[in-house]
Amino acid sequence: MLMRVATFAQSDQMISSALRLQAAMANEQVQESSGLQSEDFGGYGSGAGRVINLQVSVTRAQSYIDASNLADNKVQAMYSAVGSVTDIITQLRTQLSAATTGSSTATASAINYAQQAMSQMQGLLNTQYDGEYVFSGARTDTAPADLSSFDAGTGSLTTSDISYYKGDSEIASVRVSDS
Repeated sequence: MLMRVATFAQSDQMISSALRLQAAMANEQVQESSGLQSEDFGGYGSGAGRVINLQVSVTRAQSYIDASNLADNKVQAMYSAVGSVTDIITQLRTQLSAATTGSSTATASAINYAQQAMSQMQGLLNTQYDGEYVFSGARTDTAPADLSSFDAGTGSLTTSDISYYKGDSEIASVRVSDS
C-alpha cells in the first residue's frame, strides 16, 4: 500500500483509533464473559467508592454473622448444661423425698447422691465453649465454680453461700448489627 506523506498522519491516527477501539472491545468482551468489570479499582472509575463501601458492608455483615453464630453456639452449650443441672436437681429431689421416710438406707443414698451431685454440678458450672468458661461472666478465663473449700455442712437455710463462685456479674453481649 502506497501512502503519501500528506496522508500519513491521518492513516496513523485511524490505525491508532482502530487499535484502541479493538482493545476496548476486547476488554468489554472479557468483562461480559467473566462478570468482572475490572481487576483493580481504577477500572471502576467514579464507582470505585461504591464498590469499596459494598465490600466493607459485606465484611461487616460477615463479622456480625460469625459473632451471632458463636453466641448461638455458646448459648446452646449453656442450655445443655442447665438442662443437665435440672436433671440433677430433679433426681436429688427424688432422693430427698425418699429419705423423708426415715429409712437409714434411703438417707444414706440421698447423702451419697448429694455428694456426687455437687461434683457433677461443679463440672457443669465450669462448662467451656471455644476455650472460654460460659458461666463466668466477663472472666471467661477463670473457672466459675470451685467447690474445694465449700462446706455444705455449714449452710444456712436463710442466706445463700456463693463463696464457691469465682466469676463476676457481667452480662455477656454480642453485637450483631450496626444498631
